[in-house]
Amino acid sequence: MKVFDEAFSSEVSTRLGGLPDDVTPNWGSMNRGQLFGHLNNVIQYTLGELPEMPFRGNFKTRHFFRHIIMFGLKEIPHNIRVPKIKGVSKESMFPELPLETLEASMALYLEKVAEGGLPSRTHPYFGVLSAPQWQRFHRIHFTHHLKQFGVGDGL
Repeated sequence: MKVFDEAFSSEVSTRLGGLPDDVTPNWGSMNRGQLFGHLNNVIQYTLGELPEMPFRGNFKTRHFFRHIIMFGLKEIPHNIRVPKIKGVSKESMFPELPLETLEASMALYLEKVAEGGLPSRTHPYFGVLSAPQWQRFHRIHFTHHLKQFGVGDGL
C-alpha cells in the first residue's frame, strides 16, 4: 500500500513547484497559496501542532467510507467541507503560505514518522487514525489536491 514517504514528498514538491501563481483549480475555490496552507495545516495537525478536530462523521463514514477511501477503491469526493476547529478561523484553516513552508512541514513530518513519534489524531470523518493510517491518508489527500490542480496524474 502506498504511503506518504520521502519519494512521494519529493514528487509533491516538484509538481507543486511547477504550478503558476494564477493556476485555476479543476474544482473548488482555493488558490495556489491556500492549497499550500491547507496541506501544511493537515500535516501540522497530525504532528499535534493544531487543536483536535471535532468528529463530524458517523457509523458509515467511520466503518465504510474510511476503508473504501483508504484502500483506494474510491477517491475522496470533491468539495468536502473541513469541519471548523473550535477557536480557529476559516482564514487560518486555509492560509496562503509559500511552498517552502509546506516543504519544511513535510520534512519534519517524515522525520517524526522515522522516529515513530507521532500521536494518533481524530480525522473529522474517519475517527481516530494511527500514525501509519495518517501516513496512508496523507498520500491519498495530497493526491486528491494535486489532481484538483491538474498535476496529480500517475500518483
